[in-house]
Amino acid sequence: MPDDSKPEELIDSYLAGELPPELVAQVRAYVEAHPGRRGVMAGVHAAFRGEPFLAASAQGTDGLRRRVWRQLEQELDDRTRRDARQETSSRGARSFTRMFAGLGVASVALLGIILVHRTAQTPQTSPNDVRTYRTVATQRARVTLSDGSHVTLAPSTTLRVTSQFGRSTRTVELNGEAYFDVTATTHAPFIVESGTIRTQVLGTTFVVRHYTNDPTTHVAVVAGKVAVARGTTAGIPVTAGMVAVATDSSVVTTTPGDVTSYTAWRNGTLIFRYTPIPDVLATFERWYGVEFRVADSTLTRGHLTASFEDAPRDAALATLAQLLNCSISADGHVITLQVKQNARGMTRRAVHDSFTTSTPVREVGR
Repeated sequence: MPDDSKPEELIDSYLAGELPPELVAQVRAYVEAHPGRRGVMAGVHAAFRGEPFLAASAQGTDGLRRRVWRQLEQELDDRTRRDARQETSSRGARSFTRMFAGLGVASVALLGIILVHRTAQTPQTSPNDVRTYRTVATQRARVTLSDGSHVTLAPSTTLRVTSQFGRSTRTVELNGEAYFDVTATTHAPFIVESGTIRTQVLGTTFVVRHYTNDPTTHVAVVAGKVAVARGTTAGIPVTAGMVAVATDSSVVTTTPGDVTSYTAWRNGTLIFRYTPIPDVLATFERWYGVEFRVADSTLTRGHLTASFEDAPRDAALATLAQLLNCSISADGHVITLQVKQNARGMTRRAVHDSFTTSTPVREVGR
């Protein structure tokens, strides 16, 4: 066993669970022979117990363990010297009791430091590590990124953030729909990758919508300015009130106007403005966790203009059936749409309706 001045190497390996059985016994004997370090060791072991990233040889792991051990060792030595100055030898027993109790407090305090460090910093094993935020059907979530930017995720959306976020760039990958409120900074542009489309900003508020197999990406700018690009081509500027509809071959922008139909979902309102019926049904599937089966393809023709303000599922489906002039039947989450007998041959027209209820937005961590 190494001398008392350098116990670090074996203890470090012991805490990481990397020592062979014969050396584990030596470390335990050493700890038992040094009661002051017993409490410290317990604190470190409790802080790291069960954490897989400390048992792996990831980048930065060894350094973290050693820094924590040095912190605890320094605290032990400082308290030992302080008690030695304050207590005389005639009060030795009482001094030792107070010192040991103090070490217990110190261990708890430093354990708190370790836990805060562990919570605030995500371990990185490689530059390609990705943190994924995901919502399912019916669920919305608000994410706070490390640069202070806020992202609200619509149902059935996935946001991926690489471990390099906030360094030379702030790049995220989106599959679904999200509302971005980006913190302004000059050192790293904020980039949203959605399929083959890249939306780049410095600090602004906007919505990006692109789901798997969707041939288009919609970008609606609420405030500020963004640049929408296809692959490596130059970006097309899109300013407040404008919408960009991008495909692999083109980026088409609208004149400035009202983009509420792209942002109202954050408050639970679904607004459709001359929207193709298949897109309306796809939105309902994500929003209400249902699966549509259409008995007659004529139901998917035409467009719909309507507003659903925080509508509960059954009420929304009933109103949708009324607007589409069809009947519905439900088998669990499977909803079948059928053309009413007296509706065949009728021309579908744009209609409008609205009603209210409430649904919460879930908050997820930084």
